[in-house]
Amino acid sequence: TLHNRYIDFWMGTWFAAAAGFLELVYGMKVRVTGQRFRRDDNCIIIMNHRTQMDWMVQWSLLARRGHLPINKIVLKNPLKYAPGAGWAMQQALFLFLRRNWETDKIHFNRLLTYYVKSKRSEERF
Repeated sequence: TLHNRYIDFWMGTWFAAAAGFLELVYGMKVRVTGQRFRRDDNCIIIMNHRTQMDWMVQWSLLARRGHLPINKIVLKNPLKYAPGAGWAMQQALFLFLRRNWETDKIHFNRLLTYYVKSKRSEERF
């Protein structure tokens, strides 16, 4: 929908600002190697992290490949209740998990089905 594309644009802008801040202000250098993402490829990037920094490096990568506005993040369920940010993440259609597969698989399948039906298969998790 138009609403989702609008939200994706603003989330991509926010992510680009955060990544750009690290690169321009703090001098973080990013060198991208490996196979290039194509616009029509589906992709899942899995990161097991202990800090927020790996997300920001991923944002730099996705910004260089033109995929930043369609980036989706999987988070712990309680984060969707964070004031302000939780609402924004729900609007951006981020996936919130309770770490209980019986409960999570229903929500996970519903969200993936939505992407397929809405022809938004270019989403990146």
